[in-house]
Amino acid sequence: NTFFRIIISTMVTQTPPRRLNRYTTFEVAYLIVGIPLYVGYQQWKQGKLCVAAMLWIAAALHIYAMEQTTMDPPNSAYYFIRDGGNNNADRERRPTLVCLGDSITHGRCSCNWVSNTLPSRLKRQNQPIEIVNNAQNSITTYTILQERVDWTLACEPEFCVVLIGTNDARALVDPPWQWMARLCWGLPGPITEASIEANLRGIVEKLLKKRDLKVAICTIPPLGEDLTTCWNRDAAEKVNAIIRKVVGETKCDDERVALLDLNQALESEIRQSSSLSSSGRSSMAMFWAHVPWQAYGRHIFGLEWNTMSNWLGNTVLTDAIHLNDTGGDVLSGLVADWLALHQQGQAVKGTRRR
Repeated sequence: NTFFRIIISTMVTQTPPRRLNRYTTFEVAYLIVGIPLYVGYQQWKQGKLCVAAMLWIAAALHIYAMEQTTMDPPNSAYYFIRDGGNNNADRERRPTLVCLGDSITHGRCSCNWVSNTLPSRLKRQNQPIEIVNNAQNSITTYTILQERVDWTLACEPEFCVVLIGTNDARALVDPPWQWMARLCWGLPGPITEASIEANLRGIVEKLLKKRDLKVAICTIPPLGEDLTTCWNRDAAEKVNAIIRKVVGETKCDDERVALLDLNQALESEIRQSSSLSSSGRSSMAMFWAHVPWQAYGRHIFGLEWNTMSNWLGNTVLTDAIHLNDTGGDVLSGLVADWLALHQQGQAVKGTRRR
């Protein structure tokens, strides 16, 4: 534990507002680079320069792929706040949407729906909105509540979309992932259904303290396109039940909260799009086998997310967690429709006032 904390702590940036460590559980893969570096050094000492060079090139490509996967999005909350947010005189004043979540929203090992798919939809629908990406790879509901909600409120948004809980769901059925999440994020206790519900309630309550903020909470995607596995039955379904419960109870008291049922929309796509059986699709059992080569495929060879997911027989997921372009388009459609509903309502109110 001490060794990993030392490695991770050296990679934290302490620029105000404090940027959370981007080198988290996924980024511990950086440590793998030590293997080809060491073996290459041994080969070099033995005079096998070509072998050493190939190993060092492999190490460099690995570092590049990991760097691309973990880098901050250009429209991150950190940069938005640093540059003055909506008070920046050089920025056109428009309604602001903050997208709050994990790697599915971060968009570096998943379809970048926040920066690509969603803006395209909003442009076609003539909805001028400033979009801020306040997401982080591997993050859990606890850290969203403790830090990222404050960043969201600092952006002074009119809208906020929350897609969080996938990493919490994984921890419910995967003890090694539970350990890694607690280690890298400094969680005060184990991730349980009770802790997930408490964190989600805290997130919603904290966001709603901003009086004019509209909040949409998304259900999490399936954990793999084999919908019959324990990952979906005992993890994703349980977390989505908690999300629906929290939103339903909050909505009774505050109409500013909405549920975007991403899970239902994606499952519908999975069932309708192909004749493949569930066993013909990727599951969480092969997640760690798929993630590295897809990072290389995307950031080194420029492959499309849909291309790589098609190789696995998938419809909406690249591996067993992250969205391909089809999945990103489904999510963007849900968000765009929700935004259009509220903006039309505001326009009607403005007309009535005049």
